[in-house]
Amino acid sequence: MRLPIQAVGLMVLMILAPLSGCFGENEIETLDAGSLSISDSDALQAGMWQTITLQASNDLAVFVPYFIQDPGSMRAQNGTVLDMKSGDKVSMNILLPPRNEEIVFFLGDIGRVNWPIREPDQSWMAWLNNPSTGSSVEAVENLDVGGMWPWLVPGNVTGGDIIPLVMETSRPFRSDLTEENGVGASDGWVNGRDVYDWVDFITDDTPCATCGPDGAVGYLDRWVGNANPSYEHAVTYFEGVMLGYGLDRVEVHRFQSNTAWSVNICGYKDGSVYPNEWLIFGAHFDIAPPVAYTPGAEIGIPGYGTRHGAYDNAAGSSMVLTT
Repeated sequence: MRLPIQAVGLMVLMILAPLSGCFGENEIETLDAGSLSISDSDALQAGMWQTITLQASNDLAVFVPYFIQDPGSMRAQNGTVLDMKSGDKVSMNILLPPRNEEIVFFLGDIGRVNWPIREPDQSWMAWLNNPSTGSSVEAVENLDVGGMWPWLVPGNVTGGDIIPLVMETSRPFRSDLTEENGVGASDGWVNGRDVYDWVDFITDDTPCATCGPDGAVGYLDRWVGNANPSYEHAVTYFEGVMLGYGLDRVEVHRFQSNTAWSVNICGYKDGSVYPNEWLIFGAHFDIAPPVAYTPGAEIGIPGYGTRHGAYDNAAGSSMVLTT
């Protein structure tokens, strides 16, 4: 007995119907937030480099939108996408944002390369409430020598639905501080309390007749050159601070144009993996001279020539000294 071709086709469709959720774009329906587990997810630390382990219970791709260290090149990169088979484990060195109480990884079908991202001025938690905003990224080959995990570059399509895996973080803090004096930003890879302490010290105008040409505890009148003794006093001090950090070397570079002169204080830490490449982190420590005083600075309007230079640029110098 022969069946019409239409009948055979109908039978095939009926047999395959229960399996349709395992194919194509519907495969994400087999995934949920429990498809990926994170070791010690109840002890994730914000603002600190730490090693976590990802374990998949289904075949999946995971989009990690935070700073990670590629295990091959040893470089830090801003996120990655990893394909994982069921049962796979991956250890990852990661830096989670210091001010976020929650972080999120995103899951999708294995092999997926296109993913949506939030707006630059938007948190991931806010984006989850309105995922129609933002743009997209694409996972591409890592071209670093030894690079293993894909880079993320701007994309053209979002790739469709994603499954968020939301986890809580906590930030370490100093036990000797309270909320009023900055306990919430008192620890971490770069912590705000140490930065504040440096700003407070550099701009300390407490009178001190024996502290140097500023006549104050801090380093105040540090405008550029022209035989300004306060500037030279600050140069000597910051050079000594950097020498105390145990760097490979500290060099003071002087530049002069006519009667004006300025100084760069450079601390060097030589690399072993990439000795011929440079990573530069810097800030200017001079301030504008008092003749450039901006009216309004005395009531908190940012300006120049205030003698203290906390806004411009003791804050930047303090970031360098803290890092």
